[in-house]
Amino acid sequence: MLESLAKIGELFGEYRPYDRIEGDYVLVLNLKGDEDINKLPEEELKKLIELEEFTEDKLEKYFFKKSGTSNPPSWTPTLTLNRKSPEKSLKLSFGRLKELATLGGLNSINANLSEETLEKLSELIKEKLKDIPSKKRVILTLKIDGRYFGEIEEIRKGLQRFLEKRYRERLKPTNGVCAVCKEPKKVYGEGLFPAKFYTLDKPGFIQGGFKNKAFVFPLCLDCGRKLKEGWNFVIRNLTFKFVGKIQFHLIPELVLEDEEKLKWLIEKRLLKSAETVEGLKEEAKKRLAQDERRIFKRISGEGNYFTVHLVFLQKEQQAERIKLYLYGIYPSRLKKLFEVKDYIDNLLSVDFNFSTVWEVFGSDLEREFYAYTYHAFRGIPFDENLLLGISLERLRKRLEENGNLKTFAETLKDTLAVYLFSVLSWGGLKMENAECLEKSETLEGLLNCFPLLEGETEKALFLLGALTWKLLQRQEIRLGNKPFLRKLKGLKMTRRDFENLYTELVNKLEEYDQIEDYPVLTREVKTLMEKVATLMLSAKDWELSTKRANFIFACGLGLGEKIFEVLSKEKEKARSAG
Repeated sequence: MLESLAKIGELFGEYRPYDRIEGDYVLVLNLKGDEDINKLPEEELKKLIELEEFTEDKLEKYFFKKSGTSNPPSWTPTLTLNRKSPEKSLKLSFGRLKELATLGGLNSINANLSEETLEKLSELIKEKLKDIPSKKRVILTLKIDGRYFGEIEEIRKGLQRFLEKRYRERLKPTNGVCAVCKEPKKVYGEGLFPAKFYTLDKPGFIQGGFKNKAFVFPLCLDCGRKLKEGWNFVIRNLTFKFVGKIQFHLIPELVLEDEEKLKWLIEKRLLKSAETVEGLKEEAKKRLAQDERRIFKRISGEGNYFTVHLVFLQKEQQAERIKLYLYGIYPSRLKKLFEVKDYIDNLLSVDFNFSTVWEVFGSDLEREFYAYTYHAFRGIPFDENLLLGISLERLRKRLEENGNLKTFAETLKDTLAVYLFSVLSWGGLKMENAECLEKSETLEGLLNCFPLLEGETEKALFLLGALTWKLLQRQEIRLGNKPFLRKLKGLKMTRRDFENLYTELVNKLEEYDQIEDYPVLTREVKTLMEKVATLMLSAKDWELSTKRANFIFACGLGLGEKIFEVLSKEKEKARSAG
């Protein structure tokens, strides 16, 4: 990744030896290089002071370079003016000019400033700014012989030499081999890497301690600059929304190094896709497959001549922490994820995306959410027991909140989609008959197409859930509530509980059939009762875990309405045939 980041910096970096500064006005002192300012009368001093409106077009001329400290605030003569005490800013500005001019070999500049002249200039500046509102920000800078000092090559060279000198004094370079360019150079062990997640302030993190930091992560100045520019380019252009406030940074890397190919890939494929995405979902909630501009979809259509690194960072005040780092993801892997997404969308009539995962997991399970994302992208099994536990807890809360069957059905589809995406993305289940739920016209056809229903026990639990849905629906209509929910034991039922549930369910349905004005034991209900009984009797061994059994039951409960629709189609077809 580092080599690719440096190459991006080399190709697309906007390296500037100056930094941005913001202001409303710029106060310019227009000096003559060889003139002794201390000998000028007050009227001549007054003529040196010019005021202009701030413009970003002149940033290179202003040539501000932040120091990272408050004293001095800048490594160049440009800085924010202290309007209450202009003499403080003047002293700093002239001091920086003198040092840079000397380092740049421009000895003709007279940058000395006496206390008397300093006081006079300070008062003249206050007078010049008296009509400027105090809230307006004023920048102080200098001109030498009509040129902004940022236009003077010797001054720019002086700054470069000054910064290199500071690096050497502060960071103590040593002879070594740069970790990026692999060349023997003067290398630094800290201060050059642009991202804040790299730290050397915790000795326990580094084997052998910090006797020589340059051996931990050696970087030469040139590669440090390229890395900085590459990282800044990624932050500006290849940073995308994932879910909620979570973002990821995308860094492409070619399998075989090819500068022109990398440039083409970024310009023609990635930059055109640099729009906000939300996991595998469009911001407008449209099907991602319908919009090839989106970053994942566009990448998934490419060949495996490159990989992408996805870096998920969390900012904590001035620091950054890597929450998840997905490295070496091939386009073919993203294509596989889209195939799984499309299968689930067709199967359940949903629009699956990682926001769905976030909703099911919740913010309290952020760590588990990142683990789920990692396993999905890497194509390795996620802890099924953990996933079932999270899914059941979500469903359990939904039942406890209001017991509304429609709301539960919506939640079930989300949790089922999250479960299936995890298992299918690593090949734990087969993807077959992708549109069967919507198109199935027979119960047997529906059961055969549903991925979770691998055996007779699973089918029995699934249909038992649908039969329970029918009873709860009748109670909701007849009583306005659903007392039978208590029998579900918060979706923590054992094999014996399921067997008892079937008996109680049949008794309750028969009871309602006798007291209702219209039959409850319809042909569809009787068909389902017989089917569940047959499957329960024929199921030989109970090898399901309690969580898996309850989840399959919950699936039948949530999809009960769909199952009865299929049964109605069967009845109509039989009636037409008869």
